[in-house]
Amino acid sequence: MLEKKDILYYNLVGDNMDVSILVNKNNLLNASYVPRNLVFVPSISEHLDSHHQIFVEKETYSHFIKMNEKCPMKMYIVSGYRSYQYQQDLLEYYYKKDGEECYSYVASPGTSEHQTGLAIDFGFIDASTNMPVSQEVDQYKSAFDWILKNAHLYGFILRYPEGKEKITGYKYEPWHLRYIGIESAKEIYKNQETLEEYLERKSCYVKRV
Repeated sequence: MLEKKDILYYNLVGDNMDVSILVNKNNLLNASYVPRNLVFVPSISEHLDSHHQIFVEKETYSHFIKMNEKCPMKMYIVSGYRSYQYQQDLLEYYYKKDGEECYSYVASPGTSEHQTGLAIDFGFIDASTNMPVSQEVDQYKSAFDWILKNAHLYGFILRYPEGKEKITGYKYEPWHLRYIGIESAKEIYKNQETLEEYLERKSCYVKRV
């Protein structure tokens, strides 16, 4: 159990947020934080749930669109910004379903990057049917490989890479991207490191998971 002295709380106001902000189990956002520069993400398929409105930080969405134009398989955003309360509800749902195991793949409220609006979970759209398809890596390996090799060119990193679970605190998530800016993303990709390792190397204040 983390002691309160081991946790860094961000008290952000309005747009006072750097895209390189670290949010994890030891670096928390306060419950009231809502980024002001959120934009609505329109549905790209009539087969997607129109009642589930998605919002993403403006710069993040702009770069996602550019990346999507080049991706060999059309992408769509499954999840973007999530409020503190939404994350609380999500955690409670999965805790009832999987118990303590859920903490390896669902963030507690305040510890989720989704609250910044800078993180996205993505899926793919089948071009022939315009329907969303499974997020299974093996089934769409070429598309996922393209994301792994090119996301940094648009300012994104794979936030929870395989083999880095002890550093990030979460299981491998090939569908979870984090916008951090093109220069930083290129450097992280070149060094094959996590956001935690990158910020630590840059001598930023980082509390490890």
